[in-house]
Amino acid sequence: DLSLLDRKIFVSNRDAVVWTKRLIEEEGIFAGVSSGAVAAISHRVGSDLESGNVVTVFPDGGWKYLSSGVYTRTVEELEADGTLERASFW
Repeated sequence: DLSLLDRKIFVSNRDAVVWTKRLIEEEGIFAGVSSGAVAAISHRVGSDLESGNVVTVFPDGGWKYLSSGVYTRTVEELEADGTLERASFW
């Protein structure tokens, strides 16, 4: 069986940043926040599957996010100063 996702799945800025950090810290993948969002959704979808595989394509690298503080500050710091609330990562 082959399944195709044909829906929009929303992810918060917070979850996107959390997963961006996980990709670099746990997997060594220097991905951007859009890729973090994709990873968050892939994990969510995969958790709902009884069997099968989830194939994920990461759409961006981390270079354009270097000045955002995503890689150097904690999620709590980014939330505290409003960065996550007002950020427009995509």
